[in-house]
Amino acid sequence: MRKLITNWIQYTICLLLLCIIAQPANGEQLTIVEANTTNRPNTPEVITFYALGDWGAGYLKQEPVAIALERNVASIPKGRRMSPFAIGLGDNIYPSGLPFHKGLNDLIYAWNDPEVINALENTFGQVYKNVHYNDIPIPFHILPGNHDHEGRNRKKNSTGDILLQETRAENLYPGWWAYYPINHHIAGANDTNDFREYVTLRKYADEHGYYGLTLPQTLTLPTQNTVVCIALDTQVILEMYEEDDEWLEQHWARLEEILKIHEQTPWKIILGHHPIASWGKHGGAEGGVKGLVRYGVGFMQDLDDGDYRKFRKRLASIMKTHNAHLYIAGHEHNLQFITLDKQDPDLLQLDQNYIQIVSGNAGKVDRLSKKHKALFAYAEQTGFVRLDATSVELWVEFLTYDRKSGDDHSLGTWRVKRMDE
Repeated sequence: MRKLITNWIQYTICLLLLCIIAQPANGEQLTIVEANTTNRPNTPEVITFYALGDWGAGYLKQEPVAIALERNVASIPKGRRMSPFAIGLGDNIYPSGLPFHKGLNDLIYAWNDPEVINALENTFGQVYKNVHYNDIPIPFHILPGNHDHEGRNRKKNSTGDILLQETRAENLYPGWWAYYPINHHIAGANDTNDFREYVTLRKYADEHGYYGLTLPQTLTLPTQNTVVCIALDTQVILEMYEEDDEWLEQHWARLEEILKIHEQTPWKIILGHHPIASWGKHGGAEGGVKGLVRYGVGFMQDLDDGDYRKFRKRLASIMKTHNAHLYIAGHEHNLQFITLDKQDPDLLQLDQNYIQIVSGNAGKVDRLSKKHKALFAYAEQTGFVRLDATSVELWVEFLTYDRKSGDDHSLGTWRVKRMDE
């Protein structure tokens, strides 16, 4: 009898341990339901922010999105404890970022180069200057994309100076534009948004490379009690996989360190340019001869490329380990809302508690697979995403513009709720 009781106790303990292990970290699960914006929370503590990527096509192609964004922000009641903000998901200047100059004299020229100023004004300054809340421009938190880096390592006439993009834009738009992730500390630079900062960063990059300058970084927000957003430079991560660079593990270690610090934050949101799941052209939706060539050769920027797969798998693993429910990306020129259990389950090994938003059509539109398995997918015209967060809910709305009036036009809204078991 004693042996029977002992066996029963051991069995019970093992069963309890298995149950604990089977639960997501912190015992949290998500419910995702389509909802009506009339029920969206609108109290002063709600944090509202926007995600839009791949806008760098210039003023005319972005103008409808900017007007719709302006009108949507204007509809938010005054009195929010935290001002709404926007996240730029990369590819800010097509086709090749800002000119990459060599030598100190060239850097002086670059800082004052009319081409540089015009590029920033044409893709940002003149475009979003009217997006105000309480009569003040909302802050934009900007990440780089592959086109912002374009050609830096691969062309004789190298282009794509992300350090000039950070310092010059923050100089032109103080308090309005903030660029991530640039690690000033490692270069011994003060974040002064002036020419001296640019030169210090460039000297470090020329001597030591860019990889130590682009470690994951949290967005500077007034409060991170409800939402913490962590910016990655996914282009350099992909390059590090391709080159087997020693900095790679330090990037992942830094991301995990940040997530551990913010373990109790309800919404841990990771931001990057490249998605880990997609039904767009980088995920296999390109058709015709172009598609056959693309997937026959195997482009580095496509999800099935070997180095890209390593990036996707590692990021998914970190999301699962640290209960980071949401990844937001651009790169694909469309809108997508994906539960990550529906794409590459053997690779990503994520369930329905992990989701990804793609918002990469602020300036361009590309095709989507007709066989997509997304909660939402849209590729008819340019648009953006609105998110509203409380400690227990995250509302996700996909928006475009009305062709006649220019007003913001809702394409669908989802309510994502955390359920602590």
